[in-house]
Parts: sequence; C-alpha cells; structure tokens
Amino acid sequence: TEPALHELQPAVSILIPAWNEHGTIERSLQSLQQIDYPNWEALILAGGQDGTFDTAQQVAAGDPRLRVLPRGPEPKNVAITRGIEAARYDLLVLLDADSLVEPNWLRELVKPIVQGAAGSFGMHYPARETWVSLAEEMGFIKA
Repeated sequence: TEPALHELQPAVSILIPAWNEHGTIERSLQSLQQIDYPNWEALILAGGQDGTFDTAQQVAAGDPRLRVLPRGPEPKNVAITRGIEAARYDLLVLLDADSLVEPNWLRELVKPIVQGAAGSFGMHYPARETWVSLAEEMGFIKA
C-alpha cells in the first residue's frame, strides 16, 4: 500500500539563528518564502545591534510560516536549543541566516529522511560571497 502524502512530506521546523545579519536576513527569508513544500515553519531567532530582529519581523509580517523570536548575544547553540523548544514539529532543519535556498530545497532535503535515513544534508547558496563561503563551496564540490 502507498504511504500517505503527509508521510512522504512530514511537517518541518526550520531553525535560523541570526545575530547581526541585517545585510543578509531579508534575502534569506525571501528565498524561504518561495519554498515548494506543504507544511513547514521557520523560527528565526534574531538579534544584534544592526537591526536584524526588526528586519526579520518586517519580512515575516503577514506570513504565518515565519516566526521571529528575539535573541540575545548568547552562543549559537543556546539559540538553537531555544528554537527546538519552540518548534511545532519534530523534524528539524538548521539553516544559517545568510543562506539562500531553491524552491525544491526542502522537498529534496526531506526525501532521505522519509526513506529511513537518520539525517540529511542539503546545499544552500551563501547570500554573500566571502573567502570563507567560497572555500566552503569548494570543499563541498570536492566532497
């Protein structure tokens, strides 16, 4: 018997810790809003002195899939833990605040999980090119 559609596309919570990401968070969230996936939410844990929280709130306004939570200067792992506690769904995805994703990104990311994998790794595009992001991309290509 065929699995039900909700089993093939389980609900997903995307956690995005963002600290001083004013220059990239808007484009990142706009790329998320283009995702072609039926049931997902993004929790943006945003803060910093550069207006990241306000920018995230402006982009998220009116989109029930995006929830912006205030973040202090705590370490990234603490922010992620707070996101896990606030997540509505059991399937969790971690995404950097300076990442751009394609519309089919989440669908492809979830496929291995549905097929029984314990985890999955998906590609994203950095919102800003730096020597660090270019070196990381080269590492992914090599792998």
